[in-house]
Amino acid sequence: MAIERDLQKLDQVNNAVMEGSESNSTMDSENCIENIQGDSSQRVLTRKYSKFNDYDLKVDPAQECRASEIRIFSAKRPHMRAFHFAWWSYHVAFLMWFSISPLLTEVQDSLNLTKEEIWTSSIAAVAGTIVMRFALGPFCDKYGPRIPMGVILLCSAIPTGLTGLVNSATGLTVIRFFIGIGG
Repeated sequence: MAIERDLQKLDQVNNAVMEGSESNSTMDSENCIENIQGDSSQRVLTRKYSKFNDYDLKVDPAQECRASEIRIFSAKRPHMRAFHFAWWSYHVAFLMWFSISPLLTEVQDSLNLTKEEIWTSSIAAVAGTIVMRFALGPFCDKYGPRIPMGVILLCSAIPTGLTGLVNSATGLTVIRFFIGIGG
């Protein structure tokens, strides 16, 4: 209902601009209108919805309210919480992807693997990463980066946890491919 009211206000502001009115009309409700100043031929009004009325950080309205400063020890929404979740998820993905690398000599000895089989498993890990990066682009365009990253981390946690159950070269290659998806 509030969005419909805001859309009606948007139509009123657009009509005023088309008529050449020089008034600086802005909407008061939920930052739904951003008004860029200028003459009537260059004035741009865009519809914009934000669930936050104010921000803890300084933001740049010309860049869709992106933060223009950083406070490392803050976890306030939306900017700093997104920042901290982003670096933490990157850290988790990095740890998952490289979790078996320091243990490869021990795995090689315990499973009696050749160097070629170890290299094959490493190539499978990189191949999993490449495949997922190509597939992830459209998903990030459609759903944003947070949801796909969370799904990938959850799905990659399963093969990472099952690494200890590997008992053959084929199993190592397959498990590293699926771990590579998280990288």
